[in-house]
Amino acid sequence: MIMKKTLLNLLAVGLTSMAFVGGLSAQDYPLSDAAKSNHRGSPAPRVVQKLVVTGATINEQPKEFQTLVAGEGATSQDKIYYDNTSNVLDVTKGDNLLLTAFSHQLEWMHYVVFVDWNQNKQFDEDEVVTYNAFEKDGQWVNSKGETVNNNPLKDKTEFTLPDFVVPETALKGETRVRFICQWNNTNDSKGNPSIGDNSGTVCDFTINVHEKGEVVVEKETLKNPTVTPEAGKYNNQVEVTISHEREGVELHYTTDGTNPKVTSPLYDGVLTFTKNTILKVIAIKDGFKPSEIITIDYKVRDPNKYEVWDEVNYPRPRTDRVVRKIAVEGATFENEAVDFTTIVAGEAAEQQTKIVFDNTEGEALNASLGDELTFKVFSYSLVWSHYYIFVDWNQNKEFEEGELMTFSAFTEDDGATWLNSAGEATSGNPLPEGEELGPNNTIKFTMPKFVIPEDAKLGKTRVRFLCQWNSKNPNGHPGPKDRFDQNGGTMCDFTIDIHKAPDKKSFAVKYTAEEEGGTVTLKKEDGTVVTPDTEVEEGTKLTLEVKAKEGKTIEKVTINSVEKELENGKLELTVAEALDIKVTYGVEKKNFAVKYTAEEEGGTVTLKKEDGTVVTPDTEVEEGTKLTLEVKAKEGKTIEKVTVNGVEKELNDGKLELTVSEALDIKVTYGTAAGINEVETDFVKVYKQAGTIIIEGAKLNAKVLVYNTQGVLVDAFKITSNQTQGKAQLHTGLYLVKLGTKTYKVML
Repeated sequence: MIMKKTLLNLLAVGLTSMAFVGGLSAQDYPLSDAAKSNHRGSPAPRVVQKLVVTGATINEQPKEFQTLVAGEGATSQDKIYYDNTSNVLDVTKGDNLLLTAFSHQLEWMHYVVFVDWNQNKQFDEDEVVTYNAFEKDGQWVNSKGETVNNNPLKDKTEFTLPDFVVPETALKGETRVRFICQWNNTNDSKGNPSIGDNSGTVCDFTINVHEKGEVVVEKETLKNPTVTPEAGKYNNQVEVTISHEREGVELHYTTDGTNPKVTSPLYDGVLTFTKNTILKVIAIKDGFKPSEIITIDYKVRDPNKYEVWDEVNYPRPRTDRVVRKIAVEGATFENEAVDFTTIVAGEAAEQQTKIVFDNTEGEALNASLGDELTFKVFSYSLVWSHYYIFVDWNQNKEFEEGELMTFSAFTEDDGATWLNSAGEATSGNPLPEGEELGPNNTIKFTMPKFVIPEDAKLGKTRVRFLCQWNSKNPNGHPGPKDRFDQNGGTMCDFTIDIHKAPDKKSFAVKYTAEEEGGTVTLKKEDGTVVTPDTEVEEGTKLTLEVKAKEGKTIEKVTINSVEKELENGKLELTVAEALDIKVTYGVEKKNFAVKYTAEEEGGTVTLKKEDGTVVTPDTEVEEGTKLTLEVKAKEGKTIEKVTVNGVEKELNDGKLELTVSEALDIKVTYGTAAGINEVETDFVKVYKQAGTIIIEGAKLNAKVLVYNTQGVLVDAFKITSNQTQGKAQLHTGLYLVKLGTKTYKVML
C-alpha cells in the first residue's frame, strides 16, 4: 500500500516550485476561520475515523490507500482539520476511484471531495469530484445526479461515495485532495462557517498522478527515527535527542501539535523542553518515502509547584456556571467532628469571572486517617458540567492516577452510559438532580463519599475541586472540544491537614446468646460474630439480631437499661460505651374463636373488649383479652339461662365479665314474661331488709328468679327455709318474682 508522500520530484525542482508541501503562501488551499479554529460543537460525536481509496493502479497493478483521520475505531474526535499531506495516493490517468469514509455516530451531514487537478493551489469549481448529497432545485441528489435522501449517512459506519475518474487533462505529479464532512455545501472547499458548530471534518492528503504506461519505481520507506528519552513525566526539564540509522536523513519536528513536513524545523542538536510538550518527528530523504510520523508526549513540571490552569492566556469567557462554596462533612480531629466550608465565587454569587481559586492559604480542613468524607457543592446557574475531587495523598505536588477520589459523572462510551465514582448510574446532566435551594438552578449537590486511606501521608496537602465536562484531567481539560475555560470551568484548591486517628478505646459487650425464649446474635459489618462478654473497639458498627423460639415472643429489648425498638428483629449499633444487652421473652398468645348469636327473637347479646370495641360473632380473639358480655331481653321476654361452653353463668345486672383462655361458645335461653294482669298473682308478705326481699312460706329448694320491669334478671336464689332472704341489693320499685310456675308482683 502506497501511503507516504514522494519527495523526489519536489526536492529536485526546489522548495519555491513545490506543489504544496512547502513554500505555500497563506492563500494556498485556504481554510475558513471556523475550520482553522479546530473548535467542534457539541451535537453528537460525528467522528470520521479513516478514508480508504480503491481503484488506483500503478504499473497496471491495483493499489489500495488509506489515511487515518480521528483514528482506526475512534469513538471521539477533538479537532476539525487533519493535514495528512504526507500520505500519498499514487494513481494513473484514467483510474476509476472510489473513496469510502469510515465513521462513528455520524448522520445529518454530507461528504464532498475536491482534487486540484491543475495544481494551482486552490480548488476550482470543476474540481468537485464526488459528493453524496446536495439540495438542487428542491431535490436531493448525489454527484451522479441520482436522487438520494438528505440523511444518507444514517445508521452507517462506512459510506462509499460515487466513483470518479482521474482525468487525462490532470497535470502529472503531486497535488492535493480535500475531503470535507459538512452540511449541504459542495461549493465551499474552505469549510463552511457552520462546520465547527456542526462538528464537521476537513482532511487533506496527497494524490500523485502518473501517465498511462509510465513505469513507476516504488521507493523504499524510511524507518522511523529514534527519539530518546521516551515519553513520560520529567521534573524541571527534559533533554531530547533524535537520530536515524541511515546517513543523510533529515529529521523534521514540530511542537505545536501539527504534523511535521519538509518545511518544519530541522533537528540539528539536543532539544530542551521545560514545559509539557508534544513532539512530532518525521524522517525525510531524497529518493525514499518519508517515515511515519512518531509522537512523543513529555510531561515536564516543577516538582515544587502544582500545575494550575493558565488563566492569563485562557480566561473564562462566560460568567454563568457559578460555584458558590464547597462544604465537607465526616471529618474528625481528636475524635471530634469537624465542620468545614471553603468559599469559591461567593455564598450568594450569581456571576463568576474567575476560573482558578487558590484557597490553600485559608483555613485547612483537619481530618484523620480513616475518616469518610462527603463533599457538598453549592452552585448557581450551573448545568451540563461535572464535579471531580482530587487529593494529593503522597504530597508530591502532583495529582496522580488513584488520587481522583470522587466524581459526579463520567462516560467512556460517548454518553451511552454515565456512572459516578460509586459506580451508580446517573445522567450526563446530574447537577439538577441535587437538592434545589432556589430558582435558576440554585443547587446543593452531594457527591459520593470516600475514605481517607490509611497510607495517606500525614500533614498538610492539597485538595483540588474541578468543575468541567467529562474529563478526569486534574489540571483542566485542554480541549479543543469542551476546553476547560470555554466550558465555564472552575478550579478550587484548598488544604487538608491529615492527622493520625487517636487510639480507639475498647468496650465490653455483654449479652446472652441463647435463652429459653430465643437467641441473640451480634455481628460486625464484615459479618464477624461478636461473642458475649468480649471487648469491641470504639466506633465499631454492629447489628443486633433477636429471634424468638417457637411459641415465644420478644417482649422487650434494653441496652444499658434503655428500651429499644427492633426493626424486622434487628437493631443497628455503633459502639461508644460498654453495652449491656438484655432481652425479655414472653409466651406467644393464641387466638380463640368466639361464637354467639347477636340477636334472637328473645333478646340481644353484645360482647365488648375493654376499649369498647365490639367483638362480632364467629371471630377470633387473642388469648388473655378481657371481654364484657351484656344480654338484654326484648319486651315481654325474660332471660332464663346463659351458658358459656355449656356451663351456666349468672349475670350481674345483665352483664358478665370474661377473660379469653379458650374458644367460647355463648348461648342464651329466653323465656316469656306474662303480663301482670294475665298471671295468677298473690300478694305475698314482703318486707325490706337491707335492700333485699324476703319470701315466706315457699317450698324448700324452690328456685326464685327476680326480674325488673324491663325483663332483666336482677336476682336468683333458692328457698332454704320458711323465711328466705334474696341475694341482690334492689332499688325501690316494681319487680316480678317467679317462683315455680307462678309469677308474683312485688313492690319494694
